[in-house]
Amino acid sequence: MDGSHETVGCTLGPVACRACELFDVCSRIDALPISSGLQRCPTLRTIARGEALYHAGAAAQHVYAIRKGVVKSAVPTREGRKRVVALHVPGDVLGRESIARSRYTHEVVAVTPVMVCELPLEPYLRPNAELAPARAAFEQLRIAKPASSAWKARRVRERLETFMADLGSRLRSRGIDTEGFAFEIRRRELAELLGVHTQSLGRVVENMQPHKSIGLYGYKVVFQKVA
Repeated sequence: MDGSHETVGCTLGPVACRACELFDVCSRIDALPISSGLQRCPTLRTIARGEALYHAGAAAQHVYAIRKGVVKSAVPTREGRKRVVALHVPGDVLGRESIARSRYTHEVVAVTPVMVCELPLEPYLRPNAELAPARAAFEQLRIAKPASSAWKARRVRERLETFMADLGSRLRSRGIDTEGFAFEIRRRELAELLGVHTQSLGRVVENMQPHKSIGLYGYKVVFQKVA
């Protein structure tokens, strides 16, 4: 793959329902009696590249499962900018904090064209005995531990290679073929994800790939011109 912009932003996925982190919740909802009158399936929603799914501080009404594509999460800083803290891929659930809180704590923006499953919260969290299985599944989703970041205790190049390997491993574990896939990210944002200085990351990237893209494990990260 040559890293041209024609390949950047293509859709990654879809993920199979059974490989999605929302599968247990959806299964419990599907098992609810028809008499409950509740929506049986999440609503599919598409997000254009660069579009925000939701903003930090917005009222939380849904959780989302990524069906296709890649999104990034960012948090506001004291300096008034946004710091990227995570990349999310098909099968990941967004808005977990909304299960226990009334507002989202992150801004979530599409890195590529994205399709998500949108599931409303309020109907399934009512204090109704009939809904107990669904509430229990939502609670398990809320308390699920985030992915380990132990790889951050390494040098810049090791962090970068391990980050790429971990991302590829997550995708393959969900049955997703990454061959030929590319997504675009600012160098500063990747440095934030890795917990390194932008200049240090830049030197490593230039040594690895002079054309400013990194290709490992069947997919490629292409840096935007604006770093």
